[in-house]
Amino acid sequence: MNRKLIVVIFSLLLPTLMLAQTFRNPYSFYGIGELQDYSLISSQSLGGLDYGWNDRFSFSTTNPASYSNIETTIFDVGIKGKIQDLEQDQTSEWTNYFSFAYAVFGFPISRKHNWGLSFGILPISRIGYKNSLTFNEDTTTAIENFDKQGGFNKIYVGSSISLFDHLNVGFNVAYVFGNTSFNHSLGFQNNATFLGVEKDLFKNYYGLGIDIGLQYKNSLKKDLQYTIGAAFSLPVNLIAYQETTTFTYINSGSSISYRDTLELFKADESNLSIPLTLGIGGIMQKKNKWKAGFDFKYEKWSDFIPENKDFALSDQWSLALGGEFVPKFDQIAYFQRVAYRAGLRYTNSFLKVNGEQYRKISGVIGVGLPISRNLSNINVALEVGTMGKSSPTLIKETFFNIFLGFRLNDIWFIKPKYD
Repeated sequence: MNRKLIVVIFSLLLPTLMLAQTFRNPYSFYGIGELQDYSLISSQSLGGLDYGWNDRFSFSTTNPASYSNIETTIFDVGIKGKIQDLEQDQTSEWTNYFSFAYAVFGFPISRKHNWGLSFGILPISRIGYKNSLTFNEDTTTAIENFDKQGGFNKIYVGSSISLFDHLNVGFNVAYVFGNTSFNHSLGFQNNATFLGVEKDLFKNYYGLGIDIGLQYKNSLKKDLQYTIGAAFSLPVNLIAYQETTTFTYINSGSSISYRDTLELFKADESNLSIPLTLGIGGIMQKKNKWKAGFDFKYEKWSDFIPENKDFALSDQWSLALGGEFVPKFDQIAYFQRVAYRAGLRYTNSFLKVNGEQYRKISGVIGVGLPISRNLSNINVALEVGTMGKSSPTLIKETFFNIFLGFRLNDIWFIKPKYD
């Protein structure tokens, strides 16, 4: 099958896979929601190795210095599925959903100067919180509902160049945007006497972000290379456009009738920021054979100022280990050319509940499946992990993340030497 046709088919399937997908996670109420790891699936399969990523046929959006290593035009698109079990004190609930993972593009501008460029769209977080409380007083039943939805994304463009023989430096400039909708209501069931109150708060956010990355690479032997990388993302101050509506209603049981609008408010404000992120990592690899490495990432979420001032976040850090093995890259036998991957990840989360900081532990396996005899492939990965613990006041999450992506490698912008 033609590679470009596969890209078109995969892209057309994305909207279908996204339909009727409802994200739910009680802890996405905090901060800017559940953070999304936007590593490309080839990196995600190794536990999320990004900072030292050095590959001719792929790159890392987390460390823009990796764009200097690109040798072909690259289009990479992916989706993510999640199956999760939320357990609290002997009660559990299974949910699942699919979501867009990323769509990125990269190509070399000048091979002589190891100058590369990349752009794309990446998710940052998702929000899906819903809760209901019931109060009974004599013959009256009051119901209080909380519903918060939304998420954040970014569109970026970045470039990287080699300053010296072994040192790459790169940057990303990103437009960060998102929205949140929060519905809070208190009503009386089957009662036409008492008025209920409902408040809808909608916010649109936008801001600019900058990532800066470095990579140093060298060889121990002819075909044995190591890369050490580091990157940091500056804090992103977000401006929000807010709309607030408050109104009253009556729930008679058979129908809900809305009465008066008590408040209608619109305003611009700046009250939210995504904090500083730092990371370092290293990868050792034998060309077209294997690679192994580590990543360490630190995020200063203790600087985050929540809008309702009811909670505080802690600094978050994570450690990833992973590796990849290709039996025989240049063989005709198909499974000899498959990339077999595995990784581990430990995260000390920014969530701190009842004085206890949540920890997330996961393991991942994956494969890179070649398409025909070219360099393009289909990337598949499965991550299994847990976060938190079950108790009367805490929720334990057991999750299965499924990643599916397509990477097209071609020579669209490489000028031929001969006509």
